[in-house]
Amino acid sequence: MPEIKRESLRQWQLERPESYQDGLPELLNQHRGVWFVHWSSDLSGFEALAQTGHVQTAYRSYDWLGSSIDLYRFDQLATADLTTYEGGLTLVQAEVDPEQLRIDAWWRTDEKLAHDLIISAIVLDEHGRLIAQHDGQPFGGERPTSSFEAGETVYDVHFMQALTDLPDADHLIFALKVYVFNPDGTIQIMQTEAGDDYFIIPSPSD
Repeated sequence: MPEIKRESLRQWQLERPESYQDGLPELLNQHRGVWFVHWSSDLSGFEALAQTGHVQTAYRSYDWLGSSIDLYRFDQLATADLTTYEGGLTLVQAEVDPEQLRIDAWWRTDEKLAHDLIISAIVLDEHGRLIAQHDGQPFGGERPTSSFEAGETVYDVHFMQALTDLPDADHLIFALKVYVFNPDGTIQIMQTEAGDDYFIIPSPSD
């Protein structure tokens, strides 16, 4: 897992004010994804994120002794979507971490959805057999697809549990399936725009 770089904007402003205005956008451009903790009236961090093209994709708020501490996720998003599933859910981009059996995904709907789709993050072996899986609603269940605003991109992460012994990482296939529960309790798989039951996430070398 890559090292997480942390920077206190307040300390930067106090200790190295001469480099702050230009240095913050330069730092942000080195990272496609950024977690931003905010609890003050200073909006310079948001202004720099807008300047570098980072888009808010997640949000949580925490109470700290009666005050609000806000946690945001901002991402520089791909210009071309990966696929759109039946039901109107678009996979904007996706990344995998084979060592952690983890998929990070970014979802968008172009119109408000009335139903909640379930994301199934899966790992297959080279023969197409299921060897790891995690199912759930986006962002740990906090952002069901019915809560998406039209055009909003939502960050999502899935840590999968191995169902059997795993082959070497080079032989793992990471994919995302989308389905919905019908009123009668049956499952309806939402196919990709290519007509497949799941979308295989391309490796960085593809």
